[in-house]
Amino acid sequence: MEAPLPPRGLIADLVTPLADDGSLDVKGLERLIERVVPHVHGVLAAGPAAGEGFAFDCDTRAEIIDRVLAAVGGRVPVLAWITAESPEETLSCLEILDRTSAGTPAGLLYWTDTPLYYHSNRGLPVHYREMADRLRRPLVLHNDPDFISRLKNPLKRSNIRTAVLKELVIIDSIAGLVFSGSMDRARNYQKAGRGRPGFRIYDHNEGNFLDFPSMSGVVSIGAVLAPRQWHAITETSLQRAGSETHYPDFLHQIWEMGRHVRALREAYRDAPVPVVKAALHRMGVISSARTAVPFGSDVSGAVERLLRETQGAVK
Repeated sequence: MEAPLPPRGLIADLVTPLADDGSLDVKGLERLIERVVPHVHGVLAAGPAAGEGFAFDCDTRAEIIDRVLAAVGGRVPVLAWITAESPEETLSCLEILDRTSAGTPAGLLYWTDTPLYYHSNRGLPVHYREMADRLRRPLVLHNDPDFISRLKNPLKRSNIRTAVLKELVIIDSIAGLVFSGSMDRARNYQKAGRGRPGFRIYDHNEGNFLDFPSMSGVVSIGAVLAPRQWHAITETSLQRAGSETHYPDFLHQIWEMGRHVRALREAYRDAPVPVVKAALHRMGVISSARTAVPFGSDVSGAVERLLRETQGAVK
């Protein structure tokens, strides 16, 4: 299967809005998507970071992804997280998600998988070759050593080995990688991806992207707070903003936007999900600040700073 190319640019890492009783806040999700979609090139739904996908069973994730697809309405592609506790459970989850999204046109839905959550580097290319016939849609890999290191029984390695990625890149059904990690590893991964034209490697670390932008784009929780600003920064970084970039006023605007998004990131960096959810709740976008996993620390000060910066960013 020759995979359609995933979007290049800004991918919003959606939080999953929950009502006070823990059920999905459907109206809040729809408002969030309307806030974000006009400014992004894709969204990540029920992801392992902002979306708290690890806390939901596959049936709940299927509901989230179904609602996201309906609200997005084909305007941008959706990346959907399929990872479960084992290879067998991941395939089972994939089958459930495949059934619920069967009518989504090609190029508007990509599976996203964190292989080191349930599989070691050893034999990983074989695993994906065997999985290829059951995918039916292109796959974007996810590499996040911090996420893997927090597992109860983490595997020996928390990163996909560069040599293994070189083998994965040539599998037609694998279309890209969402990457968190060191800049040295990022450079090695970029070299590994050169053997596949159009293979996307997205930054999942917003700070890395702001300093040294990947030419594929960024997966950003900050985009749910300041989507217009993140869009402008991403377009400029990818050199798609056009001739207006030469004007001093434009350069000043981009500098101001960069200052705001860095300040936003500084406010939510230590606890992104509870801080961003609390801010969106205060802004009236979602009905509750509830998180899928309880967060014990007080985030009120960070929320206040974030709200002040958000007000500055939208002026």
